[in-house]
Amino acid sequence: MEEVPEDQMESPNTREGAGPSPDLPEEAGSGPVPPEEAGPVPVPPEEAGPGPVPPEEAGPGPVPPEEAEPGPLLPEEAEPGPVARARQVASVHPPLESFSPSLSNRRMSKFRRSTSGVQSLQETLKEKQARYRDAREGRKMKIGASFRYIFEVLGDKLGLDATTVEDMILDGPSLQAFDNFFAKDGSRTLNFLYQEGEAPGVECGRTIPGVVKGTKIMRLYLDTAPDKFRGLCLFFVRYRNDIPLNAKSIHEDIYFCVLDATEGLLRGTRNMLANIFLPAILATNNWGTLSQTTQGTTEKQNFIETINRYLSFLDGARVSIEGTVELKKMDHIDFSKLQSFEEVTAAAANSDTVHQLEEVLMIWYKQIEQALPPRQGKHMALNTQTQGAWRSGPPTAGMERE
Repeated sequence: MEEVPEDQMESPNTREGAGPSPDLPEEAGSGPVPPEEAGPVPVPPEEAGPGPVPPEEAGPGPVPPEEAEPGPLLPEEAEPGPVARARQVASVHPPLESFSPSLSNRRMSKFRRSTSGVQSLQETLKEKQARYRDAREGRKMKIGASFRYIFEVLGDKLGLDATTVEDMILDGPSLQAFDNFFAKDGSRTLNFLYQEGEAPGVECGRTIPGVVKGTKIMRLYLDTAPDKFRGLCLFFVRYRNDIPLNAKSIHEDIYFCVLDATEGLLRGTRNMLANIFLPAILATNNWGTLSQTTQGTTEKQNFIETINRYLSFLDGARVSIEGTVELKKMDHIDFSKLQSFEEVTAAAANSDTVHQLEEVLMIWYKQIEQALPPRQGKHMALNTQTQGAWRSGPPTAGMERE
């Protein structure tokens, strides 16, 4: 291709006066266009050859006259299109992944791990719930006629139906205590504790409507309670354990009793012995061979006296624990200033302070005297009188003899 002189080159805007367009064959004529009149013509693809056309030989492409600019634009004056602007933004602000190619992979892996962790946790919780439900169903399958007899007795005492009692018993982890009580040579007692406690969680194998974990509700525990015993102890006792219990004779082979510890265990034990067992012993006429001899009658009387002494011991223990004396607090005397020997000596020299201390001492003395048995209170009063006599002078002969 021949080079066109610069004075003969025309702008694309003057293409209308440059002659017929190469895209219109019908207006091209039969003769070739002279080189000096022809504008830069793009090389057709079929004539371009296999290799790429150099930019200086390709020439400008066909641009519509209304969109063409009068001259070449400087880079800072050109307004890029949407694609060009996106490329410029991408070149100015390269993505973070270009600096750290593995960052996006780490984020995705972290997201996958967190998602899989939540899913595995949910699956584990569901598996636990299913396992606890299966365990509860397994315990329920063991319940027979002997179980239901005990449930009915408990429900009658607690004012609950047998189904509610059964559900409360099944909340526990095991029914082994029942098996030990029913078996030959097994346990002689079966204990239940009815008191307020925390609502069972998912481990009980059921959901209690309207109750969330941690809420205080009435619970029926088998054998032991997780908290301090402060409710009702309902227990069954076997007369004999050399044979197994069965549903036909269970009502004849066991007896039922209740220990009410809502006001304290000592008071509940004392009331049960005094109101249930002692009257039953006194009403018993058949003592076997003990009633046939004088020695047997004496042993029977000694047994009853032993029970009475035990009841007195329980009363004394309850008074010692529950009847603790709390001395009255005195706000008008600062006892923190009577700690050292010098402070006590200075207070003893002040008659007003001594008088105030004597009043406090008499108040505390009366409180202590009321808490002591009568005999000990009498000796305490005698000692107080002796101390008062020593303050006024030597003790009298009568006091010395006492």
